[in-house]
Amino acid sequence: MTWLRKFWQDCHGGLSPSIAIIMMYLITVCGMGANAAYLMTQKMRIEGVAEVIALEAMRGIRDTNRDLDGVRNYAMQRATDASGTNSIDINLLKSVTTIQFGTFDQDAMAFTEDETNPRAAVVTLDFTADNGHPARRLYYTTAGRFTDMSVRRVAQFYTPRCYTSGIASEGRLTFSSSLSMTGKYCLRSNDRISLGSTWSLGNDGIISVPPGAPIQSRLKNTHEDSGVLEYRNWKMQISKDFMGYFNAVKGGKVKFPYVTNYRNIKVHIPRIGKRKPWRHARPHDFHQGRINYVTCWNKDTLVFKAGTYSNMVIVTDCRVDISRYVSFNNMMLITTKGGKDAIEARQGLRMGNKSTACSSDIATVFMTRGGIDAANSVKLFGAQLITYAENFGNSKLPKSLIAGGVEMIGSSVFSGGELEFRRSVSYRDCQQRTSRGFVNSDYIRTGVY
Repeated sequence: MTWLRKFWQDCHGGLSPSIAIIMMYLITVCGMGANAAYLMTQKMRIEGVAEVIALEAMRGIRDTNRDLDGVRNYAMQRATDASGTNSIDINLLKSVTTIQFGTFDQDAMAFTEDETNPRAAVVTLDFTADNGHPARRLYYTTAGRFTDMSVRRVAQFYTPRCYTSGIASEGRLTFSSSLSMTGKYCLRSNDRISLGSTWSLGNDGIISVPPGAPIQSRLKNTHEDSGVLEYRNWKMQISKDFMGYFNAVKGGKVKFPYVTNYRNIKVHIPRIGKRKPWRHARPHDFHQGRINYVTCWNKDTLVFKAGTYSNMVIVTDCRVDISRYVSFNNMMLITTKGGKDAIEARQGLRMGNKSTACSSDIATVFMTRGGIDAANSVKLFGAQLITYAENFGNSKLPKSLIAGGVEMIGSSVFSGGELEFRRSVSYRDCQQRTSRGFVNSDYIRTGVY
């Protein structure tokens, strides 16, 4: 250390230049670091603005009746409001923002502009120096060059996997016997999941309960929560509410591939009996390609007799009973009757055909305000079964009981109450299955593009 002591004790003027050089270096490094931090802060702020614009653009499409230019103005104004008073000059924001509408492939990260099918919005905020834009903003980088500030964000409608592929419930989900699920499935309860002694669950599924909810230790160790935010605190929703969806169907605002005329047609099914009033319906009583509306007195039961009901929509306020040898294919049944047995299928329930279970243009949907009582086998092929559709978010959770064995291919079952399966459940996913014809909700997600 002798040389260092001599260096600091040197009085010949050599120390000052050394200190000056070191200080210049330190000042330069600190300045570059501060500038880089400022650059990152500004970029994060602009990214946040772009994300808000993209999100509000999709909300504008979903929640308003504006045309696309109106949606653009709506998104800009909402972003300005969200940023706080006098935080963003909306005229400056409009001058550097481009909003495109179309479709977005999440897996391929590919956007296709198509204003006739606005399922996604790509927002670009471009402060470009090269074109002499009056709103340009230049920042000095650590590389010693000026750089442009440009960010891009995407927002899109999407359908959580549980709506098309799996089993989900607001309340407890109970499997008393064996359970087998393969493919990209969803197994979700907003309360808890209870499994029997035998189960086989593929590794490509999302098995999820809210944080801290009880679940079998072996299941949790084998299939940890995916960590995907949408499934950690996911709340099921049917359109905005059940009656809203019901009225939209009656009003012809919801489109189905198999409906050719959206004017309601009232179907009269005569009553049989007095003490137990039944209304026996057969396939030829309904009109294919139409929305068939059947009304009942308070205690009437609409009985579906043997045959295949296909290519139609049936809406009713009746309690429903399904007889033996009945099948439903490529159609929708909506019941507004409440109660635990709003749909009774003691002789079995068959929805869809096994040969067309994975077709993107064929779907069979049951949606009921109450529960279902299925004492015999249940077969769901390209089908969607929704019980207690009006109960989502309520504290009192009624139960739907499926006592027979269940076979599912490319289908979903979910309930606003509890779900209990007494016998074996077998599920297989369709990799190419789409949500066409299913009851979906337009969730919105954002990301980098």
